[in-house]
Amino acid sequence: MPTPSFPPEIISAILEEIPGKTRYSPPPRTSWATCCLVSKSFLPIAQALLYREVRLDWEMTMAPTRFQLVKRSQLLLASLVGNPDLAVLVKTLNIEVPGHGDERLKENSEALTVCTAITDLRLFLPSPSSPMPSTFERAIAGLGPQLKSLEISGGAWKPKSPEWLANFRCLKRLSMTHTYGYLDPRPSPPAFELERFAGSQNMTKPVEFSAVTFMLSSSHSSLLELDLSWSTFPTVFDLSAFTALKTFRLASMFSSAEKAHAASTSLSALVKSFAVLEEFSLSAMMRFGPTPALEDVDILRSFPSTLKSLEFSFIPFKTAYLLDVLADPRCLPSLKSFDLDYKVKSEGDGETRVVPRPRHELNEITRAAKERGFEIDSEALEEGRRLRIKDLVLRQVTAISTDDKSERPIVH
Repeated sequence: MPTPSFPPEIISAILEEIPGKTRYSPPPRTSWATCCLVSKSFLPIAQALLYREVRLDWEMTMAPTRFQLVKRSQLLLASLVGNPDLAVLVKTLNIEVPGHGDERLKENSEALTVCTAITDLRLFLPSPSSPMPSTFERAIAGLGPQLKSLEISGGAWKPKSPEWLANFRCLKRLSMTHTYGYLDPRPSPPAFELERFAGSQNMTKPVEFSAVTFMLSSSHSSLLELDLSWSTFPTVFDLSAFTALKTFRLASMFSSAEKAHAASTSLSALVKSFAVLEEFSLSAMMRFGPTPALEDVDILRSFPSTLKSLEFSFIPFKTAYLLDVLADPRCLPSLKSFDLDYKVKSEGDGETRVVPRPRHELNEITRAAKERGFEIDSEALEEGRRLRIKDLVLRQVTAISTDDKSERPIVH
């Protein structure tokens, strides 16, 4: 009697619904491996899921080599090298090398060579003083024509070839965080048309922001998301050429009152240049210290009408300004989420301090927000207290009681 087989669409639907495969939990690899044994019709589909994303982890040892692949990764790499049919199933490859383990990267080069169908490469690299091993660099460059996403975190390497990034012609997502050297200006910008870029500036060897805009010269009409962690606020900050930008996030430091004031003017001009922006986030890297007085440049009225999400971390606004903005229905008409600092600046005795916003001011903001169809969700986060305004259509939250007129801060 022949073994019954299911249509591939039904098998795929069954495997995708296995519990555990959520945004915040790892894929159910054990279950997928078991499904490989169910029948011949299950095998290819379950294998494709099982090997779709592969991670190679390293650990420190007392051996002379100091680092080696963990046992699971050793077996996995051997399986991929010995079975090209499995290696070709790998679409996402994660390689994490701890500490100064650059001498072991040649083994990782083998994984890059055999997994010929990779479209998403994520590298967490050590920070050695030596240059990137040529075998490793060549292996990455060899994937250039097919890579859609490249993420490099950690490492102080500078590519030996000044045109290294030019290999990635089809790249759509690029992330280079906690690195330097990659953003140095080149004779000509890469030809890729990115949809997302994330980058950070190394504090010990800062890179001018102009290097980023130069590198993204071919992405003016394609870039949708820009995520930056910049230790020094850019002196020149013009993004008007990026006409499709919908998400912008920036974390930066403001080392003096003068620089914070200059940043206010720069940020005002920046947000006015956005045509279709939907999400904006600005964070101060240092919890204490000078911050831009954004209400002085009327920043909240400078955003385009398309804005849906707005977040400010450790950058307080005056209550009077917030009330004025919330009372204006022409301001931020499409806003769905507003996350702002719980505290407020208090001036006295010749100094400016940041203190918890008084309870009666919170109540005033609550009432004004309700008139716009919002409520305030007050919650204690790890880094401090926050005020989060959510659209009632998206989230039903508990309103802050307006009966209690005491001056104590709200605690949940």
